[in-house]
Amino acid sequence: MKVFRIMSIGAAVLVGLFSFKVTTQPVADMIFLNGNIHTVNAQNEVVSAIAISEGKIIKVGTDQEILKFKGSNTQCIDLEEKMVIPGIIDAHIHPDAEADNRLSLNFPQTSTWKEAEQAIRAQINAHPHQQWFIGGTLGWIEDEEKDILGMGIPSHKKSLDAISTEVALGIYDIGYHAMLVNSKALELAGVTANTPDPKGGTINKDQNGEPTGVLRELAINYLVEKAVIDRSEAWRNKGLRPFMEEMTALGVTGMADAYTKKFSADAYLQLEEEGNLNQYIFGFITSPIDCSGKEAKAEQSRLIANRSRYKTELIQMDGVKYIMDGSAGGQTACMKAPFEGTHHCGDYRNDPVEVAQDIFEKDQAGIMVKAHAIGDRSINDMLEAVNACREVNPHGPRHSIAHCVFTDPQDIHKFADYDVIFEASPALWFPNDGAELIKKDLGEERIKWAWAVRQVVDQGGVVCYGSDWPVAPSPNPWYAMETMITRAKPGAPYGSKTWNPEAAIDLATALRIFTFNGAFSMNIEKVTGSLEAGKSADFLVLNQNLETIPANEIHETLPLMTVFQGKVVFQNEQL
Repeated sequence: MKVFRIMSIGAAVLVGLFSFKVTTQPVADMIFLNGNIHTVNAQNEVVSAIAISEGKIIKVGTDQEILKFKGSNTQCIDLEEKMVIPGIIDAHIHPDAEADNRLSLNFPQTSTWKEAEQAIRAQINAHPHQQWFIGGTLGWIEDEEKDILGMGIPSHKKSLDAISTEVALGIYDIGYHAMLVNSKALELAGVTANTPDPKGGTINKDQNGEPTGVLRELAINYLVEKAVIDRSEAWRNKGLRPFMEEMTALGVTGMADAYTKKFSADAYLQLEEEGNLNQYIFGFITSPIDCSGKEAKAEQSRLIANRSRYKTELIQMDGVKYIMDGSAGGQTACMKAPFEGTHHCGDYRNDPVEVAQDIFEKDQAGIMVKAHAIGDRSINDMLEAVNACREVNPHGPRHSIAHCVFTDPQDIHKFADYDVIFEASPALWFPNDGAELIKKDLGEERIKWAWAVRQVVDQGGVVCYGSDWPVAPSPNPWYAMETMITRAKPGAPYGSKTWNPEAAIDLATALRIFTFNGAFSMNIEKVTGSLEAGKSADFLVLNQNLETIPANEIHETLPLMTVFQGKVVFQNEQL
């Protein structure tokens, strides 16, 4: 757009009195033609072409409409009828934990004990001067020296002592709410028979009062994690940055860090300043309530107070994260009724009354909140906490509940009624040994409640996707998308075992959940999440058409190209 001013020679006083605008056709930097482009806009339009200028979308439409924006220097790309969708938004991920693992202990959840032991020994031998080694992932860790699920070794420090008593070892189980440590780690952390359980955590002890090496919840944070990791420049460049690049290759253009600490916020800022950040980052800052030590509480309080320092084009730190209960396994979820054969309903990690009061204060301050809740009791507590905010501040910030694994069917309507986002982590329901363990704990009826995605959508609630990596088996969104549609293990033949198949969704619903709804949950849906004029050009060119392949092949999807802010930030040369 150009503005011209009319002037009479020698009559400068007339400057600006007469003006008019002439609209010129913008010229595209890039044009993508001949595609199958799913815009995920309000009408779910499918178009064939898209024009981009200065990182923004000029227009989506037919080839003929888009060719009008072609100039002499416009780059034109023939999509050859390939499928295009907006970039994937992962609304719940822990990049810091993955960076930790990459520089310490890192082996798949599917590992046998022999494979895990080999990986641990290899790391110790490769870093002879390192004192602490932590990471994951073991099967479900039990108490009372029962075997680690699927590994055939005791949930006891002696299992790790057999590998080393010279260095400190700490390994998370699948849920990341329990850790097994060796004797050296207990020694360095100062944990003895006389050490009391920290608030919100448990130090498992045997009948003689001796620590077994099993730590749960905030006992991990307070007694071990604070002494472990040197998150220096090497951590950022060798742990965090390579992982972010891998997520770009998987098509993820936005992430919500669901437990943000200051070192992560600083690292994201540095990556953006270096030009090495190709995702939008939303930080849900770890609540001081979920910290045990005074120093940690104070640091998180300062981070919340100073969050505007981290507000950039790509980064927002405008959320706070709470953890209400444990995990689906191990009877640590907070349930309304006892676990099968017990009088135990699970334990809160943090006081729900204190959390509800803090949520109210954050809501009044315009801060979004995300609450980890697995059991039906903790889920409902968080729904009611948000409802108390809505009654006073009906148009307040967006809040979400993470995981929502066992939502009581009677509470499903509250997600829409109270305007609460339901965040599902479908990678966690891969059928495995853990599924049978959970079924044993909850019984036939309650296990059917797991991840009621379709039920929430049908009642008008907003569902978004979060991988919860590295708690989940994989950060790959295509595995997760398939399981949300089939409710079965990725690639499983039709007729295979499924979990709560009534909650399955169709492809169109899944695409919205993985793109626009994720952006909505991060408060950036006006910037990204759908392909519309004026929005950032963030999209993926896929190697297969999700509409024409069988649903159990969706996990084989990969981006041929990831475009972020109008730049090709990844191109798959192998496909």
